[in-house]
Amino acid sequence: MSDLPSSIPQTTDDYPQVQPQPAKKSYRWLIIGLAGLLGLTCVCVGVVAVLVVRAMASMPADMRAVEGQIDQFMQDGMKHDAPAAFALFSARGQQKMPLADIQKLFGYNSNPLFIGYESLLTTSYRYHSGSDGDKDLDESLPAGSFAILEGVLNYEGGVSGTFDATLEQVGSEWKLYSIQIGVPPNKNRNNRSG
Repeated sequence: MSDLPSSIPQTTDDYPQVQPQPAKKSYRWLIIGLAGLLGLTCVCVGVVAVLVVRAMASMPADMRAVEGQIDQFMQDGMKHDAPAAFALFSARGQQKMPLADIQKLFGYNSNPLFIGYESLLTTSYRYHSGSDGDKDLDESLPAGSFAILEGVLNYEGGVSGTFDATLEQVGSEWKLYSIQIGVPPNKNRNNRSG
């Protein structure tokens, strides 16, 4: 048996060299990272959605009535009707803004605040609901349920002003507590010229 040629080569030169396969890249960490990022995004979107729903739920259902009080105040200012404007204020608001102050505000020196008024747009609001005043809030704010609105006043000729108003809920009605109106200085010149 030793005379038989062996079919198995004896040297390593007879074997073809087998190159090892390059290691496959693992995308496992990339997939885990992307899944984590997607999960974090979903959680953030969920938190934002909950905050928006809470804000909408806390907004007074009768927001038009709240804005209507500010609109009516502006219209009363155009007509110089101080008693009607005074009636828009709550009892506490009337103490802060007596009738004499409203009459002064509606005087002819303040006409640019009211002449040409067309509409308003609320740009931000804060709403506080409760029977007690919020201890963290400014002392000048009313107790109970109140809303603070800020926005833009639109006048003829494309002129814009601003308003900042606080209203409090008295029973089922909204009443003005305080209001500040601002118009640009050039509105005074435009109204005098024509």
